[in-house]
Amino acid sequence: MAPRPYAGSLECMDPARRTAFGVGAFAALEAALAAYVLAAVGSVRIGLFVTACAVATAGLAVALERLLRPASPPPGEGGTGPMPEPPPEPSWWPDFERELDAYSQSRRRRDPASTR
Repeated sequence: MAPRPYAGSLECMDPARRTAFGVGAFAALEAALAAYVLAAVGSVRIGLFVTACAVATAGLAVALERLLRPASPPPGEGGTGPMPEPPPEPSWWPDFERELDAYSQSRRRRDPASTR
């Protein structure tokens, strides 16, 4: 069985946010490349071009995150509205609970080793 991802991992992230995060990370790499080109190579034209690409990619990341985000949470899963009423108990439920309790009591009396 594969280990479950922890809450802060990318696997637990909403797909829209994961996409925007990836595009934002790419924009950060472009910005780092632009800084390197401006500092080490000294070519202003290439540095400005890569900087413009980084700004455009960052804008794309913000737009993707906003466009792909759900408009509002489903009822009962957040938001400011009241919680919906739980469904009524089925008519057979009390009988089922009684029978289950009787069954579990009979099993405990017959097999004391199962109560460990």
